[in-house]
Amino acid sequence: MENLIFGAFATLDGYREGDAANLGRTVYDRCTVVALCSAKAQNPACTVALLTNAPVPEPFRSQLTQGGVEIWDCPFTTYRVPADTNWALAYYKLCAMEWVLANKDFANAAMLDLDTYTQHPLDDLWRECVEPVLLYQVPHAASQTMTAAISRCFDAVEPDGAPHALTHFGGELVAGSRARLTDFMSLCRDYFKELQAKGITPREGDEAVWCGAAYRSLPERHIKHMMQAERNQRTLNDTKNQGSEITGSCNQTAQRENAILDSRPDKVHQNTDTNISNGRNNRYKTSTSKERKCIR
Repeated sequence: MENLIFGAFATLDGYREGDAANLGRTVYDRCTVVALCSAKAQNPACTVALLTNAPVPEPFRSQLTQGGVEIWDCPFTTYRVPADTNWALAYYKLCAMEWVLANKDFANAAMLDLDTYTQHPLDDLWRECVEPVLLYQVPHAASQTMTAAISRCFDAVEPDGAPHALTHFGGELVAGSRARLTDFMSLCRDYFKELQAKGITPREGDEAVWCGAAYRSLPERHIKHMMQAERNQRTLNDTKNQGSEITGSCNQTAQRENAILDSRPDKVHQNTDTNISNGRNNRYKTSTSKERKCIR
């Protein structure tokens, strides 16, 4: 396949999904149908798929398949964290990205959160993601609670230069070519392992891992990290010389090509500092089914 659009949903006994734990499975299934069927309607030439570790109940399964969405069985075998971790199931997105890289043949891929709605074709996104990995930059200040926690996790792994101020990339969108995503997931895998080795399980879910890996992909950070790896007589899974081209900000992309996401937040981003305003949408209002992030 040329271009793949997919979303990931997992459920495990005893696990909860952050502040949305009490919404029930049906709410997620409804969102999944809207997210992926709208993506397929706007991008009929693309393969659109749901990756899940559990059967999709009716009528949602039929709605997905009738909308042209494929359903792929992806076991939740990697990036597992304790069940009582806030956003423990969000780590499944990292597992899903690794699974498609290992099991599916595609040129470019975009993983979307399942509370999005696609309004327009993603042609511009496919043109741009050949060069960097595209991530959704959340407009959070460095002092915002979640952003600061993500930075502190990085400080614990790399105390030299602390305190760091990482850019907050959300899990709403991760897109890139097969080659770039392979390099980026190598950084994600290494960073997650280092966090685990230090007994750190970020309560910020997959976003803490995307952010740490993205920060390491910056040219100056990448060089320093490779030197440290050499001292430890290990490698970063062939990611040499890729750091300067791995990641890109979707805020910048949207400004240039109006191709990615608007600024509406995922539920995980609702706990934001009230002094942050970008003059557009109210980031502190609870999201409803009628007020969803849109893929333009």
